[in-house]
This record gives sequence, structure tokens and C-alpha cells, in this order.
Amino acid sequence: MRDSFGDRWAGDVDHGAAWFGLGKGLFQVGTTPLEAFEQADVLQKVGKFPLYTYTKQQGRILLSDKVLLREPTDDDNVYRNFGIVSDDYQVVSRERIAEILTPLAEVWPITSVGLLGHGETLFAVLDAGSFDVLGVDLIKRYVFATDTIDGGSSIRLGEHDLRAVCRNTFEIMIQGTKYTIRHNKEADLNVQFYLKLIADIRRGHDKTAEVCNKLAQAHVQPEDLDALIQVAYPEPKLNNLALRESIADGTLVRMGLSDIDTEQLVLKQGRLDETFKRQLGDVHKARMSAADLLTKFNDEYPRLAWTPWAGFQAVVENEDWIRPGKGIRQVKESALFGERAKIKARAYVQAAVLARVN
Repeated sequence: MRDSFGDRWAGDVDHGAAWFGLGKGLFQVGTTPLEAFEQADVLQKVGKFPLYTYTKQQGRILLSDKVLLREPTDDDNVYRNFGIVSDDYQVVSRERIAEILTPLAEVWPITSVGLLGHGETLFAVLDAGSFDVLGVDLIKRYVFATDTIDGGSSIRLGEHDLRAVCRNTFEIMIQGTKYTIRHNKEADLNVQFYLKLIADIRRGHDKTAEVCNKLAQAHVQPEDLDALIQVAYPEPKLNNLALRESIADGTLVRMGLSDIDTEQLVLKQGRLDETFKRQLGDVHKARMSAADLLTKFNDEYPRLAWTPWAGFQAVVENEDWIRPGKGIRQVKESALFGERAKIKARAYVQAAVLARVN
């Protein structure tokens, strides 16, 4: 998972730096997006530059494509290559992203902002209030915006939620409440666009609260939640089964491979087997950890016990706080953007099936 770029994270004084206590710098509640961007030092320039190739016959040749380069910074004094793009690709500046977010921040205050990788990915979080699940579990709402300048991604606006008691982050997949703004032209975002966007996100908030309560109302059997955890953490696939069988039945010898070739293939299969065993062990540990968290959740919240909501939150907490990773920053970024987010998404899909949520 990509690390934050030069510790460029900042958050408001109510939520803490960068939502998870990462990074540096605090700004006042009500700060404009541009002021927050300046505080977090995320306004590095990214430009589109000519791209050349060389041949012995023709020397330097100008290509029709362009290369995306980030300007050098004090702590990364090189031009960073963010990707190859067509000539009609338009870089949307960070200042422009701040302008895009400004009307939204007048409704939902900006709470944190940061950069990932070498600065290619910007994220910003807006505070959108809260709701509760069956009057027991408080959920904080956020509007999340990301922009990755790599030639293949768009500006994305959508909803993200956080369970207040343990700061678990999760996303309920509501159709029609996520917006993308493509880089092939810099959109003219007028008043009508924002009015529709805000209305859609508010509609998504209402739908999210409805879905979460449905997950908490549908009591299921323990084996159903065991299955939810297994779906969230599927077993790895066994690689090169045909090669393994060929080694076992002597096919490699009959194929006329040399002893050296055969030995290399056997060694390769041995390495694959060791990787598989390690991955399988990790999956089983993750499942056991999530099951323990489910038991704990059921004990602490008897009204919500043995529900799809309980199973979903056990997986979410496991990914946000319990399952080991390569440092706290990698874990938190993966929980929002990477593999851990995908695990939580699988758990939600299965929870929705159990609760018969359409």
C-alpha cells in the first residue's frame, strides 16, 4: 500500500490530524478547503510534458502522448513520473480541487486532507453529521473526495462512515450517490451540479441509515455469521496444480526434461507451496480474530447480537485495528483505499444478503 507523501496530512481540531492521528498540523473548524490544503502542504504542481523516444535511424522522435510529472519538492528533489496520457488529458490542479470542494464545505466542514504515494493521490474528508443504529450504535458520516493523477483515474466524491465507539471505517454501497469528474476535460461545475450532488448525497445518507438498521434488525444463525467471515477472508488459490501433479506422477521425466530443469521446476513448486501455506495460515488467523471480535461485540451489544451488522462490524474492526500490517499508516491507508477496504466490502455484501437488503 502506498505511504503518505512526506507526512502531508492535516486535520481539524475536533477530529485530530488526518482522521487517525497521523501526520502533522491542525486547522480550525470552518477552515476553507484551500486553507486546509495549504496547511497540509498538498499544492505541489503536476504538469503534462512532451514525450520522446529514440531510434538509431531517426534519432529523437516526438510522440503524440504526454507524460505526467510532479515538480521536485524539498523532501523529494526529483521530477516524479505519474503516468503516460493522451494529449486531451487535462490535469486538474489541487487549487481547482479546493474550489470544487468549497461549496460542499459550506454544507459539510472539511475535517482532514492529505497526499499518498509521491503526491499523485489527494484525499479530503468532510464532516456530514451522524446517525445511530437502533438507538445503540452511533455512526459518524463523512463525504470523501479523492483525486489520483495517473492517467487512468477520476476525481471521486462519495460517502464514507465511521463507527464512533471504536472508529471503525466502512462504506455502504448505495447506488447513485457517488460522482466522478473525469480528467479529459475540466468540468464546468455550476450551481445546478452542486445542488444535485448535495441532494443525492443526502439521499444516500438516508439510505445508509436505513440499510444499517436493517442489518441490525435481521437476527441470523451463528453459522450464517461464520459464513460471512469466510466470505470476507477467502482461502488462497493453490497455484500450479498441473505442475504439482506432473512432479508427483513422473510426467516431467517422461517429457525428457533434464535433471537441472526438473530440479528448478520442483524448487519453484516448493516455493509456491510455502507461499500458499503462509497465505492459508494468515487467512485462518484473520478468521479466528474476526470470530473473537464477533463474540466480543455480541457480549457488549446484546440488542445487536447475532445480526449481519454484528458480523460486518467484527470484520471492519479486525481490518481497522487488529489484523497485523506493515505499520499503523499502511494499515489505516489500506483500510480506506486498499486491500483491507476490499475485505470490508466483501463482508458488507454478505451481510446485505443475510439481511435481504436490495
